[in-house]
Amino acid sequence: MSHISFSEVFRVPPVLRVQHAGIFPAARRRSGRLRRFLTVAAATVLAGGPGLAYGAPGNVPATGQKSPGCIASGTEEAINAALVGEGAAAVLCPGAVFSLHHEVRFTAPRQQLYTQGRPTGTSRAVLRVADASLTNAVMGYYQEGAAVRNIEVDGDRDRLGWAQGGALVEMGGTDNQVVEGVYVHDTRSWSGIHFAGGKIHDSTPTCQNGRIVGNTVGPSGSDKDRKWADGISLDCGHSLVENNTVTDATDGGIVIFGAPGSTIQHNTVTALTRTLLGGINMVDYFPTDGNYTGTVVRNNTVDAKGAFIKVGIAMGSQVWDCPTKTVYGGTVKDNILTGAHFGYGYAASGVRDWTVTGNKDEAQHVGVAGDGCGGHNSRPAGFQFDARSGNFQSDFRPSTLHYLLSVTEGPASPAKSSASPTGGAATPTTNGGAAPASTPTSSASGAAASGLTAQSAKYHSLAKTGASGNLAVMCAGAVAFLCAGAGIWLKARKRRTTGS
Repeated sequence: MSHISFSEVFRVPPVLRVQHAGIFPAARRRSGRLRRFLTVAAATVLAGGPGLAYGAPGNVPATGQKSPGCIASGTEEAINAALVGEGAAAVLCPGAVFSLHHEVRFTAPRQQLYTQGRPTGTSRAVLRVADASLTNAVMGYYQEGAAVRNIEVDGDRDRLGWAQGGALVEMGGTDNQVVEGVYVHDTRSWSGIHFAGGKIHDSTPTCQNGRIVGNTVGPSGSDKDRKWADGISLDCGHSLVENNTVTDATDGGIVIFGAPGSTIQHNTVTALTRTLLGGINMVDYFPTDGNYTGTVVRNNTVDAKGAFIKVGIAMGSQVWDCPTKTVYGGTVKDNILTGAHFGYGYAASGVRDWTVTGNKDEAQHVGVAGDGCGGHNSRPAGFQFDARSGNFQSDFRPSTLHYLLSVTEGPASPAKSSASPTGGAATPTTNGGAAPASTPTSSASGAAASGLTAQSAKYHSLAKTGASGNLAVMCAGAVAFLCAGAGIWLKARKRRTTGS
């Protein structure tokens, strides 16, 4: 229909035209109203009107077509053009796909970025990194109240490879920011979602009251080429990290850089196909000079379901490296470790004024201890501390715990804390949340794709098939409208002719 004009499509056939207006004035008026009705109705159908283009209530287009008030597929340019002025919103069409050559950038306070209708699953709009020099898809630094909701952010690491740079979603430096209902995967750099603390005053970050809620994160990084990456990284104080699912991160599933006063709860961290260094990490002295006061990690699950986790919940800088710094003030309670591929469970070394209570260990510990800082570490188990200072549940046992990343996976055993006496060591990372400095590679991890990657592939399959199906339905609907209207008009004319 590319060469047919709109007027030709909706032209009323000659047999339906009123030829004798003087004889049938009423019929002519009705004919005009009918033609207008048919034209509007058919145009509504072909344009994707209610009930046909969108399907049943709650469904959304699979092809990213433009709906009233949303931005259709394209690049970052249209999105950034919408993010102008305080409180501006970039509303993306359901199913739309955006190829990014530069980051989407918040430019004023309280701006929003989300998919129209705030759907979940495969109907969320997709922001996909397309430029080999780009690692950061969304940048929200220093814009108070900025919010990202219900989109998918794809770093496309398998195609573009690893690169040094910012996290895939970068927020922080100010207050009240939100990342919610977002699917973030295949970051090219060191983290999927990062809330930066900004300036530090008296061991307290400028960034406060952030919310990282209900997101699906991973895979992140590679366990094959040592280009590890976090799932979620939090610096901001008095913030909430809740109800997130992190699968196949490789550095830390959730990494807490002090973040004093924050709550990390009801999250699930799973190692499915890639070795994970730490499930939840509380090991970084910087940037808050070890201040974890009021930071609470509770009611989370760390699951070594299909791949090795070296440390379940890591507490203290000496667990991660060989420093002499001490972190203080944190609380870890009512968490669960599970899965058949665990090294160390709850491990604390280099902490003071620390509280660990009510936690459960249902995991199988198959790790083989390696050399630490000047000696051999203790055999992995569920609850271990080195020079405790604080309130620890009675399950804890004194142990030597210095640089536990040297642990390797041994053979499975029915005993929860069994281990073989031999094993090799790995190279330490510099901290619990950032990948070490290393030479970039042009190829991505050889690890098997996770279920989240399969979900993304399913989405693209649906998007490709949706267009032809919608077109057929719309064309059929237009024909039905025209035929039904013609019948009504002929019956009306016949009655008028008979009455005359």
